[in-house]
Amino acid sequence: MFGGLTPIVVSLMMKSSPLAPVMYVGALCVIGALTTLLIKHTPDTH
Repeated sequence: MFGGLTPIVVSLMMKSSPLAPVMYVGALCVIGALTTLLIKHTPDTH
């Protein structure tokens, strides 16, 4: 999902800031880190 939208989103962001690719990758890293920290571990029930 993110891979297909990346060129469009970054192109639109480049109009306002030349650091758009850096901000985009940083935002995805923050989202990934938060998801990793907040995901709940469910024990296996075998």
